Amino acid sequence: MHSKQVVGLLPKSTNESSNNPKDSADAPTAVSESPSVASKNHGNTPTAIARSKKREFRKLWILRVNAGVRQHGVSYSKFIALQNKSGVILDRKILSGLAMYEPFSFKAVVDVVQKMAVEGGDGAGK
Repeated sequence: MHSKQVVGLLPKSTNESSNNPKDSADAPTAVSESPSVASKNHGNTPTAIARSKKREFRKLWILRVNAGVRQHGVSYSKFIALQNKSGVILDRKILSGLAMYEPFSFKAVVDVVQKMAVEGGDGAGK
């Protein structure tokens, strides 16, 4: 039966001769991780993972809301500014769900935000 040598994990065979005196038959050929890569492993802590997850979901919600409001002729930044001015308090997660799964309800929210912002709103948002 043939034995396979896994490159980088097993010691070099004695049949392979090297002109380098630092290479010995007993030295493993595994390549160590560079310091820059090893120092980035601290990002795998549970707290870092949770923050990353929150960041990614917020990006997703913003993309969905942006796509929804652009269908109604408003940019995302303009919509958020109008929402703050109008006093309508809905977070990005809720708006994202409405934009994706309840387009008619989302249209109603956009219309209400635009109407209340024009009228001056009630100032409850700030």
